[in-house]
Amino acid sequence: MARPPNPVELSLRRINRVVDMVEANLSENLVLDDLARAAAFSRFHFHRVFHEHYGETPKEYVQRRRLELGAWLLHYSTGSIARVAQRCGFATADGFARAFRRRFGMSPLDWRTDGFGQRLLRHLPPESMEDPDAWQVRIERLTERRVAYHRQMGPYGLNTGRQWENVTTWMGTWQLHGATRYGMGLDDPVITPPEQCRYDICVELPADFAVNPRTPVKVIPAGLYAVLRYEGPPTGSSQAWLWLMEKWLPASGYQMEKMFHFERYTAGTPNPDVDRQNCDLCVALAIEPSLIAPQFNCQPR
Repeated sequence: MARPPNPVELSLRRINRVVDMVEANLSENLVLDDLARAAAFSRFHFHRVFHEHYGETPKEYVQRRRLELGAWLLHYSTGSIARVAQRCGFATADGFARAFRRRFGMSPLDWRTDGFGQRLLRHLPPESMEDPDAWQVRIERLTERRVAYHRQMGPYGLNTGRQWENVTTWMGTWQLHGATRYGMGLDDPVITPPEQCRYDICVELPADFAVNPRTPVKVIPAGLYAVLRYEGPPTGSSQAWLWLMEKWLPASGYQMEKMFHFERYTAGTPNPDVDRQNCDLCVALAIEPSLIAPQFNCQPR
């Protein structure tokens, strides 16, 4: 964020803008020409640049994300398999089931019954589930927040220190010291391969802040959020997230409003480092149970 972007960075920002648009419209018919137009690239150039940055074609990306969304909905929502298939852009439940089996090696029903849980245990063993009294959760109604963001792809926790340093430098350039910051994991590492996980570091912008047109901007939506205060080593925050999502949430009576959660670093709290993390873990909630879906409210250009 701090220095003038080079052509590679500029093309990546345009690709990421299209990716956010895709994420918000996975149930729709996503046409390559429309995606290329949104990135201001020709069809051929968009296809090539997308593959260079994401390691897969736009079509492969859309198919993967639809199935990953389906896997998430099957675990965290109560909607029927047919309804989940529809939300993920599949015309029929049978077509969804066949594609799901090819990707995850089991049927959607088996995944919902035990498949996600078995995969979760391979990522985070049972002993990492802390005692329910270890953390306290409060419910907050948050207002909409406009943020600038910097995105990194790869395993969560890898090179994030450098990412935070770059954002801090950018904040200094624009005199945004003391602004609230957010760390957003956009993918579930239980479902998405580590090398394809996306992580955004965001800086909250004042209402009257004039954003450089080349700066990626999106909106954190207003709504009801579960908030857990975490203080401790960064290695322990994954345990807190696990307890919040897999223990507290099912017992709370709430469902998630969307696949949208983040770490919030308020004014006065330092950026995370290798030894210490001091932040709020926030999860978007639904007041009434419903079929839920991830969506990024990206600010239009």
